[in-house]
Amino acid sequence: MSNIAVVGAGYVGLVTAAALAKLGHDVTCVDVDSEKVKAIKANHLPIEEPDLTPLWRRQQRRSTLRMTADYPEAVRGSDFVFLCVGTPPGRNGSVNLLHLMSATATTMESLAPDERPILVIKSTVPVGTAELVTAILAQFRPPADSPPVVSNPEFLREGHALEDFLRPTRVVIGSTDEEAARRVAELYAPLEAPIVFCNSRTAELIKYASNAFLATKISFINEFAELSESCDVDVTRVAEVLGLDPDVGPDYLGAGLVGVAAACPKIWQP
Repeated sequence: MSNIAVVGAGYVGLVTAAALAKLGHDVTCVDVDSEKVKAIKANHLPIEEPDLTPLWRRQQRRSTLRMTADYPEAVRGSDFVFLCVGTPPGRNGSVNLLHLMSATATTMESLAPDERPILVIKSTVPVGTAELVTAILAQFRPPADSPPVVSNPEFLREGHALEDFLRPTRVVIGSTDEEAARRVAELYAPLEAPIVFCNSRTAELIKYASNAFLATKISFINEFAELSESCDVDVTRVAEVLGLDPDVGPDYLGAGLVGVAAACPKIWQP
């Protein structure tokens, strides 16, 4: 069993915290929003996700899962700190990393001088972000005394998040620190999923490649929806048969708003 801090009580943070607690770890989730923390402590989760609330309540009763607004309470004594904060897009399409940078700095300020947990970036971030986090750590400690940084992107679908976490098709772990990467992999060992080891930049780009490919499938089927309409053909039948090809697969072939909801589950609210 490991002591794990999860920073951020959003979609990814709550699912990650509950799933890691289910796997037998001692987990403390921290968020700066005190009202949200109060609601979660009362078992009122801010997101709707199948099986998440019952799991959260069960692990909370067992004292393997806690919620707090106090950073030192969450990160001190931890073996791992999972960074699951939001990285919203800016008006020009750039990624806002202020929450991640703030979470990194506050984590370092909250740790005891001799503590060196592994920092695991779970948020979706641009290529090179792990190096940015490492640079922030260097402002607090010499590199030899700084926590190692590992990129571990999430691949969660709304409505299937716990299933995706606990039965993943792959687990991507990016770091140049082999020992840190191995220790993160051990957290996922009970899941018996394929583990992909790479450097942090590769892990970060894999996440974007996955998102982009799924968005491409949606764009493709929407183009065919227009063609189907002009030919008096039902596009849902076309997509159904297309999805029977194992090289294509049926996922993300819903035309129109159904496809958008599947491709962008965390921002689309029907």
